[in-house]
Amino acid sequence: MLLDLTEALLGGAQGSAVARISQDLVLCRTLLAGNMLTIMRVTQHGHRQAAEHIISRMYGWRGYGNHHELPDHASRTTFIAYVDDEARGTITLTVDSPHKLGVDATFPEETERLRRTSRTSLCELTKFAFDPSPRSRPMLAVLFHVIFMYGTQRHDCTDLVIEVNPRHVRFYEASLGFERVGPLRANASVNAPSQLMRLQVAHIDAHIKLLGGRSTPEGHSLYQHFLGQDDAEALRRRIATIIELEHSCQARADEPRGTQPSCTTTFNHLPAVSPCHAHGPDRKGAAALCCRP
Repeated sequence: MLLDLTEALLGGAQGSAVARISQDLVLCRTLLAGNMLTIMRVTQHGHRQAAEHIISRMYGWRGYGNHHELPDHASRTTFIAYVDDEARGTITLTVDSPHKLGVDATFPEETERLRRTSRTSLCELTKFAFDPSPRSRPMLAVLFHVIFMYGTQRHDCTDLVIEVNPRHVRFYEASLGFERVGPLRANASVNAPSQLMRLQVAHIDAHIKLLGGRSTPEGHSLYQHFLGQDDAEALRRRIATIIELEHSCQARADEPRGTQPSCTTTFNHLPAVSPCHAHGPDRKGAAALCCRP
């Protein structure tokens, strides 16, 4: 369910706990099994604290420490998933830069080999935590779909890397198609074994086209719970518009004050989009609100 873009840019519906802190970008909102799932890109302190709380709680339970912070850096984008008004999951996308990636600390040789591959642009998924529940798989799938599309459109990612505990390797292989890279190594920061894994964006696109929006009770793939084609196209347009507006605002920041309307004014005067509910047997009753001109 994708909301009016103006509402998304300004923080969502008034009165909602999700929207009390403005200027975090709502990228996707969809109704799943009677619950409203909202995926936001975190920029404000309140949502960042909520994401840190989820990470600290989930990681602490696994013995990885119970005080985790999310550094605010230009190369990192954190996403948070709310189910109704409750923060339920988070993940951070880090773009390769001169500062390198987190996986470089444990897998420097493997990561450098991937960088040297022709036309490769690495992005890393890190600080992932999601409350487990019987209904969490479709929600987790939508979160990953939003991140994959954002990383591709905003940062031209061609390959995603992730560092996981060996007991989670099979999940990433079966659910998303990640492949192992190199041997197990010891991660000094958590004092635990770790496996580097890689997923090519071309692989993601192929599976989304094959399985997206076609939820079935069988199989372990998360792609069957991804957004359908129409909803994915609506999300693509939303992300493209947000990127365009942000570039415009950045350029405007360098101009003399008062010569151009503010970014908030521009957002408030965006053309509205009308909601439409996706129908069809492949949606299995999940209502989706699409962006339509």
